[in-house]
Amino acid sequence: MRAFMFRRVYSNPVAKAEESRAEQLIEVLYEYFFTHIEDMPVFFQKMAVDEESKIRAVCDYISAMSDHFAIAKYEELFVPKAWSVL
Repeated sequence: MRAFMFRRVYSNPVAKAEESRAEQLIEVLYEYFFTHIEDMPVFFQKMAVDEESKIRAVCDYISAMSDHFAIAKYEELFVPKAWSVL
């Protein structure tokens, strides 16, 4: 399994080409949710009682997202609706 994951995922040139875009997406989502705690699910909102727990809550929320959900959330927040029909 380890060899398969390195060959097909970690070292795959297609996946590597997307790495910086994925990092940027996560950074943008982090910045957004850090300043818009109210847009996270209630469970994560309740975790964010002070600055340190706010950081943890945002990180936990983003880390719980699947790739597809993170992309969909990014599109929902930052891609104008008219563009999504093109």
